[in-house]
Amino acid sequence: MADKDKLQAASYEGQNSGIRVTSTDDIVFDYGINRIVEYESIISDYEEEELGLLSFNAGFFKNFVSGGDVGRSPLSKLMKNKGIKANKTVTLEREKYAVVSGENMANIHAENMVFNSKAEADEYLKETVKNDPSQKGKIQLTPAFQMV
Repeated sequence: MADKDKLQAASYEGQNSGIRVTSTDDIVFDYGINRIVEYESIISDYEEEELGLLSFNAGFFKNFVSGGDVGRSPLSKLMKNKGIKANKTVTLEREKYAVVSGENMANIHAENMVFNSKAEADEYLKETVKNDPSQKGKIQLTPAFQMV
């Protein structure tokens, strides 16, 4: 991207990455309980006596979890009593982009092509202007939901 384009671009653009989870029945999120917990202990009645690092077994904290805010939350109670199963699948659509006429916001591509990222649409815009310089200033990149 040119420096001018970098300054005008969004600060973040989502790209494909990560993993896709297809089954969530056996997923358990308890990473906080399984961490190694160490406390530095110092006893002080005017003169400090350092006892060093003390380690605790993860099971030591399980009793505190159920009695704390996490254990008393409505979600924890629901999980403990009957569990949760999603009855619907949630999908998020990525924002799509198009190259449109600046005059009427209509897609300039004969087949109404939309792009999965702003970068792809920007490449198409630059290529179109390169091939037909008369289009410079007459076409623009826009999120697909804005086109007519």
